[in-house]
Amino acid sequence: MLAYGPEAIAVGKGALALHGILGLPLTIPIEAAVPRGTERRNRGDLRLRQFDNGLETVEIAGRRVADVPWALAQAVPELSRGNAVAVMDSALNLGLIDARGLARAHDLARGRRGVARTHDWWCLADGRAESPLETAGRLDCLDLGIPPDDLQVVIRDRNGRFLGRGDMGWKIDDDRWLIAEMDGREFHESAAALLYDRRRQNDLMQVADVLRFTSEDSRLGLVASTVRRHLRVAHTRPTRG
Repeated sequence: MLAYGPEAIAVGKGALALHGILGLPLTIPIEAAVPRGTERRNRGDLRLRQFDNGLETVEIAGRRVADVPWALAQAVPELSRGNAVAVMDSALNLGLIDARGLARAHDLARGRRGVARTHDWWCLADGRAESPLETAGRLDCLDLGIPPDDLQVVIRDRNGRFLGRGDMGWKIDDDRWLIAEMDGREFHESAAALLYDRRRQNDLMQVADVLRFTSEDSRLGLVASTVRRHLRVAHTRPTRG
């Protein structure tokens, strides 16, 4: 934006990053748009995008940035499925867009190069996902034919006391859930966090079977296969009571 002057507008994946939306690839292109951008050229690694007629912007730190619907419309056709759904989940979770805004972003994306392969992705977005890791785990299970019955599942003991909330849950029977917890390293590796997680899991185990997964498990595709294996075991147990 500095390179192209005060008219420059952050767009696409860069705009999503400036909005604080999670789920983008680790490396994204440096890109901007300017009115009458055809009169200017790319500069080194800087990418000058075509200016979209009707582009709506907001101000962040004194700079013009494509608003969230426009930024999603520009970015999603260029992302992988996992990253695309993750950024949509994040935008919803952060309250930066709602279902109507997401539908508008999809409409704005129509006709763009690469959008044809994304049409089925837009309906997969779920703002209850609190991290890209949760999105990845959900998509893994969806692809294996075992989508979660619920997200952010509230777990209570038999007396109604709140025990915790599980990232993804499958109902085993009237009294028990299988819970999958997606543990991001940055939130779960401190000593205090490990102690809290252990105590919380001990509580949850009263009324739920709990599986814990890391980003490495997700990368290796182990989430869905492990959940399916445990569901098979759970459904073969004798009925409680």
